[in-house]
Parts: sequence; C-alpha cells; structure tokens
Amino acid sequence: YNYLLYTHDGSRGLHNPQLIRKLLGESFGKKDSVPPVANFSANPDTGCAPLTVQFTDQSKFKVDSVKWSFGDTIFVDTTRNPLHTYDTGGSYSVKLKVFGPGGIDSLVRSNYILARSQVSAKIGYAAMDTLPDTIGTCLNSPVVFLDSSTGGVTSRTWTFADSNLTDTAKNVTRRWTLPGTYDVPVKLVVSNDCTPLGDSLSKTVTVRVDSTLAVDFTPPSDTSVAVGDTVTFTNLTPWGRTFEWVFSDQPSIKQTGPVVKRAFTQGVWQVTLTVTNSCGNASAVHSIKVGQ
Repeated sequence: YNYLLYTHDGSRGLHNPQLIRKLLGESFGKKDSVPPVANFSANPDTGCAPLTVQFTDQSKFKVDSVKWSFGDTIFVDTTRNPLHTYDTGGSYSVKLKVFGPGGIDSLVRSNYILARSQVSAKIGYAAMDTLPDTIGTCLNSPVVFLDSSTGGVTSRTWTFADSNLTDTAKNVTRRWTLPGTYDVPVKLVVSNDCTPLGDSLSKTVTVRVDSTLAVDFTPPSDTSVAVGDTVTFTNLTPWGRTFEWVFSDQPSIKQTGPVVKRAFTQGVWQVTLTVTNSCGNASAVHSIKVGQ
C-alpha cells in the first residue's frame, strides 16, 4: 500500500495532495479492517525446570492487545512479548488470543513447551510404586523390581548386594531356587540431563520364598478320644503362612492359626486343614473318633 499518485492535464503535470490523502486514507482504512491472524514463537521450547521462556507475538495485521495462557496456571498475561517461567516439569499447551480493529483471532499450540524435571529415584513392586518391606513369592517364580522413578530417567543402574548383581534395565527380574527367607539389599541410581549427578534410593527388602504345600497335621487320622476331651490340632505343613480349620460337627465355624484346641460330642468327625502361602493353597482331611 505504499504509493504516490500524480495527475496531469496534458502539458501541465499537477501534484494533487488532496486526492493522494483521500486514496491513502482509504487504503490504510482497508488494511486496519483486516482481521488479525494469531501467531507466536517461543525460545526455548524445551529445557530443564525451572524453565524460563521468551514468547514473541508474530501475529499478522494490526493487533491492539493480546492475552496469553501458558498452560501451567489460570493466570492470563497481556504483555505483548512476555517472559514466563515453568517451575514444574511437564508438557504445556500455550494459547495466544489477539484483538484488533478488524476482529479477534486465537492460536493454541498443544504440548508446545516441554519442561523436563529433575529425577527422583523410586523402586516399585507389583502394582505399587514403592517397595514393601517384605515380598512373598513361590519357588522359582519371578520377582520383578520396578523403576518407578519420576522426572524422565535417561540412565539407571541397579545393584543387588546379596548377589553382586548389577543391571541397567528399566525393570529387573530375579528368582530364588531354594525356599527360605532372604534379606536383599537393593540400590537404584537414576539420572537425566537435568540431574547429571543423579538421585539414588537404597533399601533392604525381605524376600520370603515359599515351596509348594504338602499339608499335614496332628493328631493323625482315625485317632480315638473320649467325649469331652480337649484335642490339640497342630499344623505340620512346611512353608505354610495361613491356616484355616473346619470341623464337620460345626461346619459353619472356622478357626485359624497353626494350632487349635477343642472338645467334641460323640461321633466320627472330619477335620479339614487348609494352608495357604505364596504358591497357593492345599488341604488335608483327618477323621477323629469320639467316644467310639
């Protein structure tokens, strides 16, 4: 829209300021009536939190005012080219809304800013993001130690002091071939470019390794007792963890524990012991003769 206009009437060239002003005024008026087109840039758009970003309005056509939304707060900034700091790691969408004599326009850039966090080491197990004090498992079954660290880990090292094992995998699987109770010292060191010195977590977990169950208890089957005598039932099952007793003379009553005591009325009664551990459960049935 930058031009000059002259008229002439043959032999004489005339400069017509009035006509120039009129045409130029109409031209600029048309330009101002064009709706703005929102556009912007950010520098940098990726980095470690806290991340300070310079936003630049690059909208086209005439813009009188702006509103910025940075995705991390409800705060709206009306500065034309604002400087904003993301204190917390995450991916953020940014919106610019522009207002001009020709109208309003907006632009949203989804997940435009990536503020990477410092790492925080965490060890998880099963569905938990923390490592319990005790883990129960069955012989030769996998025990999976999970890296549940936060902050975008790019490097990790596991160390298990009980077996001199080191590993750099995200998750580490171990198995035990003999039943027993094991103290397992585990250490996880994680890092990324925002945490070059890394972060670590150490913990000793007790791993209780069970074997399959072969249920047995005393007194043996077909034991005879007198009516009213107190009978002691004792679990003999190796690697049992929980115990449930059911007696056929009172089937709705269940007793628990490795040892129970009770007396009976006359008859032949069935005693069922169900034992449970990390390998599953199993049962055994003995009969007892009372007053026979």
